[in-house]
Amino acid sequence: MTLTVYEVSKIFELVEPCKGNIAEIARQYAKKYEDAISTFAIRTCLIKRKYKLNSHGGRRVSLDSKKRGPLKGEEIKEVFVDYFLFDGNAKRASKTKGKYGNTTYLRYWKIFGLKINTPGSSGLNLFLEDRVEGEN
Repeated sequence: MTLTVYEVSKIFELVEPCKGNIAEIARQYAKKYEDAISTFAIRTCLIKRKYKLNSHGGRRVSLDSKKRGPLKGEEIKEVFVDYFLFDGNAKRASKTKGKYGNTTYLRYWKIFGLKINTPGSSGLNLFLEDRVEGEN
């Protein structure tokens, strides 16, 4: 999709008030102009016009717009326990609790070496049971 000069000018009007946050630019664009534009299109537009993008540094942003860093000790323990409560199903865990997203659950569960279940699977999968296969 090619953006028109008019659309590009509307994007750049929002860059400063949104502090360069591409997702926020997309939200404000949709709200102000009653027309949706993808974050990919906005990012491409800014890069083509040599706008320097700030790296978010892998930081999570909570729904109440407070910046978050990596999970803290108690949060990591909670994510670990949630694996067993939700049978390794990240989608179900994130929908039910609403505190962390799918990718947060998946990232930490993989770090722990836990086997991830898909939404349709059943049965509790404990620590990488495939590794003991073949040992006598």
